Amino acid sequence: MANTAKSQPKSDNKKFDQPPANLFMGMGRLGQDPVLRYTGDGRAWVKTSIAIFQGEDKDPIWLDVKSFAKPLEKGGFDERVPLAIAELKKGQKISVRGKLYCDKREHNGKQYVDWGLVLFNAPTIVADVPSGADAGKPDADAPSEAEEVIEGEPD
Repeated sequence: MANTAKSQPKSDNKKFDQPPANLFMGMGRLGQDPVLRYTGDGRAWVKTSIAIFQGEDKDPIWLDVKSFAKPLEKGGFDERVPLAIAELKKGQKISVRGKLYCDKREHNGKQYVDWGLVLFNAPTIVADVPSGADAGKPDADAPSEAEEVIEGEPD
């Protein structure tokens, strides 16, 4: 008796099966303009830094941020993410998702630890929310509640 049930194709791509064990998601401000570079074989990569706000009375957490062009099956590289990051500017608020890494080094007999993040995808630009005197005030260009258009037929 032949098995007529169609088998599901096996996924060769493990990244969709489960999230990585080392996953960092956070929001912060760029500490410097991104610097776009190329490796000897033409692979684009970008480096910058991000400050993660922890509260008024605490210093921010600083992370180095890197992103590399991904190799394509047909040859060459997918440079969309590094090129998108290179367009960002110092001070912009972004949301990031990537893999944390730790570099330990010694300089003049003193131990240092540098934390960083290798991005999985392009960051999302986050709109600033007004604070202080402007907080809670409606946007001048947005329609007020009375001006909202209500769709549908009247009762």
